[in-house]
Amino acid sequence: MTPTPTWCSHYTLQLGLATFAGARHTEWSALMAGNVVAVLPLVAAFVLAQRHFVATMSFSGLKG
Repeated sequence: MTPTPTWCSHYTLQLGLATFAGARHTEWSALMAGNVVAVLPLVAAFVLAQRHFVATMSFSGLKG
C-alpha cells in the first residue's frame, strides 16, 4: 500500500474508503474491512435503540 499524502488525513471515513478503489487495482480486503468499521457503530446503535424506533413508528402511525 502506498503512503497517503497529508491532505488525505482530513477525509471523512467514506471518502477515505473511496481512495482504496483505483483505476487499475482495488484493495478489496481493505475496502470491505473499512466498510465494516464504518457500519458497525450504526448497527450497534440501532440494535440498542430498536425498541424505541419501533415504538416511535407505531405511535406515529407510519405504515410500512
